[in-house]
Amino acid sequence: MALKTFEGKVEARAQKDTVQITAFDGATTYNLTVGGVVISVVGDTDVDTTAANLATAWNLSAHPYFNLVTATAVTDTITLESDLPGLPFTAVSSVTGGAGTIGAITSVTTNGSPYDLEDAINWSNEIFPVNGDICEFPGKRHIAWGLDALNGIVPAGGHIFRGAGRIGLREDAVAISADGQGISLLAPEYRPSFMEYPFDTLDLEIGQVTGGGNVPGSDRIKLDLSGSDGTVHIYSVGGTSIDVGMPALRFRGGSTLTTFVIHEGGAAGGGVGFGVEPSTNFLAKKVLIESTLINDLIFIGNGNGSMTIQDYVQQGGTVLAQWRDTLATSIENWTTNGGVLLMRGEISQVAAHAFVVNGGDVTLDQRASTGSEVVALTLNGGIVRCLDTDVQRTWDAVTHNGGQLLVDSDAVTITAYNRPSGRKLFTVADAA
Repeated sequence: MALKTFEGKVEARAQKDTVQITAFDGATTYNLTVGGVVISVVGDTDVDTTAANLATAWNLSAHPYFNLVTATAVTDTITLESDLPGLPFTAVSSVTGGAGTIGAITSVTTNGSPYDLEDAINWSNEIFPVNGDICEFPGKRHIAWGLDALNGIVPAGGHIFRGAGRIGLREDAVAISADGQGISLLAPEYRPSFMEYPFDTLDLEIGQVTGGGNVPGSDRIKLDLSGSDGTVHIYSVGGTSIDVGMPALRFRGGSTLTTFVIHEGGAAGGGVGFGVEPSTNFLAKKVLIESTLINDLIFIGNGNGSMTIQDYVQQGGTVLAQWRDTLATSIENWTTNGGVLLMRGEISQVAAHAFVVNGGDVTLDQRASTGSEVVALTLNGGIVRCLDTDVQRTWDAVTHNGGQLLVDSDAVTITAYNRPSGRKLFTVADAA
């Protein structure tokens, strides 16, 4: 077990690839594809002419996947070279129809970038991490490329310190600068946008401050923790998100052995998100919100992947759980002891098998496309409300031991209402 620090010290180097037209046929279409977008020409005269035509077609494209890479043809071979040293690209060759053939894309010069996770020179001692190492990210250097590089190993734990640079890319806009921060809104990102970190054994700690002082938080950290077996401690976020409408710290992946503990979630403009981006699945053994700060913001759901949390415990903070109808959702035990919880959106199956509310202010405005919105609710304290009257809802069972239950009886059908035992004072009043 060794401590490996990402230092980001590689000098920028332009990526250069080649591809060869290996057999000519006038009935064949020759293709170069980047991110699902295709540049193609029909075979013309011979392999040399076809290569020249394909290179010209590439250079004429105004699409942001192509216009920062220059294609040149010499005889039957096309060279693709990035115009910006440090900006990588991924192209794939193919043919359709006829008997013509094209070779695979071959690397001549790999991309070099201080923002590349995959390059061993960017790590301490210029050695890439191996199984059981602890990785730390202390500096302000962004990490934009090679975000899936750690997928093949299992770090023991890690540290992403407060003040770290941006980790990950925006999904709805393609990066067009060497550091990954310049974007074009004309196309989505086709390269990995989440840093994969399948840690095991020890803890992954995010947001700790080193060296004292007022250290600004990162405004984008995107982590894919698929297959992780350990505990994630979130001590602070602090940065206002660079991505409008998204929290600064976002998670996807996880496993039934992953626990998330939020000590501080970050105020308005920052926040923590679980499964909030499109097509992002999220899985956790437990999500524990220990923060008691009401302005700490936590977002759950709103992506269209699956969401599974075995246990959810909220001590404070403000949580927005937003469901989509396409989201397969299962939260087996949801306990609120304080703070504010707002649940809304449409679910395709039960979002929580058991709600236990001991305190706090809970609004259950979610809708179910099939079945009931709440299977079981135990109210021991605090407030539970559902005053949205637009949709008829069904709550299977409510056990009311204390606290306030504010519902519109014309909009919410409680199948089984279990009254508390002993002497209690009931007050029935209109709720605004």
